[in-house]
Amino acid sequence: MAQWAVNLFCVAIAGYVAAALFAVWTVSTGRKGGPDLAVRLAGPGFVFHSAALILWGAAHGRLPVYAPFEALVTILWCAMLGYLFLNASLRSAALSAFVLPTIALGAAAVAAFVRAQAEVATGARGLWLPIHAATALLGAADLLLAFIVAVMYLVLQRLLKSRTPGPLLSRMPSLDALDRLNYRAVALGMPVFTFALVSGVVLAVETGPGWWANWMVAASFLAWLVFVLLLHVRLGAGLRGPKVAYLTVLGFLLVAGITCGIAFVGDSLHTMRAPQRPPAGDKAK
Repeated sequence: MAQWAVNLFCVAIAGYVAAALFAVWTVSTGRKGGPDLAVRLAGPGFVFHSAALILWGAAHGRLPVYAPFEALVTILWCAMLGYLFLNASLRSAALSAFVLPTIALGAAAVAAFVRAQAEVATGARGLWLPIHAATALLGAADLLLAFIVAVMYLVLQRLLKSRTPGPLLSRMPSLDALDRLNYRAVALGMPVFTFALVSGVVLAVETGPGWWANWMVAASFLAWLVFVLLLHVRLGAGLRGPKVAYLTVLGFLLVAGITCGIAFVGDSLHTMRAPQRPPAGDKAK
């Protein structure tokens, strides 16, 4: 069943790639009706993506949020779901041209470079583990969308300054719309990411002394501070525009670095080990 899940995920990637190519082609040529057709192409991919997660979870009897492969697949699924909701309200061809290639490339990278295994952390138990894993992935997906919107803002600002007309400029939302969308994404993701950080600290304390010196804890706290600063400069200092967009990009890169560190490097607090089966001789005894 797990192999079927991987196969379905590969089919989903094909759908995402087709939708991404069509979205980019639509924006570059100025063709009308692009957002709706891009969603129609991405929709079947999202269905296969959802089925892959369901099969993977059923095969291992738990939520697919622990091991690196399933965690990254879940982040991409959440980001795709967020895009579908955003597109339903904005219907922006430019949004599709930015989001769909990002998700397609991310999914292809996961399939190519992350081993599809179901090994889970053996040092943590109880309710805090699924809470921490689920909220961390939801927060990462939300911040991925905030990052894409921030990049769109910076690209649009550069296009406006260069005064170079083109198909992309005419299909982009306004700077104010992108700025508001970035704020909503950060405001929504910040409480989720905060809860993930708190639950992660609870789990880290349970592992024993010295948890505070772990590099992953320090990096996570730094990323959290960046997003606290983002909300502060908006609500307190009243800043808008490119400075906030650059801070969003910085915060996402920190979160992405943490996620890649867990997936590819690992550390003492995120050790992924498969449960060891006792030898046949021990069973006989």
